Amino acid sequence: MTDPDTVVGRARIDIEAARLWKARDRLSAAVRDAPTDQAILELLGEVYFRMGDQPAAWRYWVLTTREGPDADAAERAFEERFGRSGIADRLSQIPAREPLADYPSGVRERLVELRQLGRAEGVDWPRPRSRKRQRDHSDSEDSGCFGATVIGVLLVGPWLLGLAVVLYLIGRAVVGAI
Repeated sequence: MTDPDTVVGRARIDIEAARLWKARDRLSAAVRDAPTDQAILELLGEVYFRMGDQPAAWRYWVLTTREGPDADAAERAFEERFGRSGIADRLSQIPAREPLADYPSGVRERLVELRQLGRAEGVDWPRPRSRKRQRDHSDSEDSGCFGATVIGVLLVGPWLLGLAVVLYLIGRAVVGAI
């Protein structure tokens, strides 16, 4: 039974309803938050495979323990598309951004081999994904002061400008009356 309360469950419902594009979009977003989740990676590769994009399927299946004729065909298609480019280009297509220790052992071994191929050609892979900068107390105070300054300028600035215009007009009226 499909659990509609999970990303994978909702994606399976999309697949059953022939909305592969929606399942792809849903899973692509989910893999950004859970880049080593085997169920998400496996199903995303499956969706790409069903859509006819075998090289894209392999990009995700290479991060799983997926084996069999479909995986073999997807790997061949990936090599056909990217095999003539250098190892750096091929590795850049694989969305591994987490420490290799976060992947299951069978996957980790494959990724270590790929990393060694890259290092042999001077490529540092995988690159860690950028994480939102952890703010310490001083950063939050700085951004709070900046925010307060902006709000102050936006709220008080027009009032001060209006006051300056009124004083200018009063000054002109006084000078003109003399």
